[in-house]
Amino acid sequence: MKIGTVHALQGAEREIILFSPVYAPDDAEVFFFDRKNRPNMLNVAVSRAKSSFVVIGNAGVFQKNPTAPSGKLYQYLSKI
Repeated sequence: MKIGTVHALQGAEREIILFSPVYAPDDAEVFFFDRKNRPNMLNVAVSRAKSSFVVIGNAGVFQKNPTAPSGKLYQYLSKI
């Protein structure tokens, strides 16, 4: 098991990735993985998983901006 940030795991793959956005619905409107200067941050987190990507947290956090990376992730996760 390896625990790390998205930055620390960049370039490494794992069978299972547990992802916690560490945000609540009342937190800031723009999350670190939605900022324009970091458009690939969420993609890096998702693409490190070989078999499973598990999101732990409040799904409502991802509903704020449907066009942001987090909003697109929410749309995908709500379908499966």
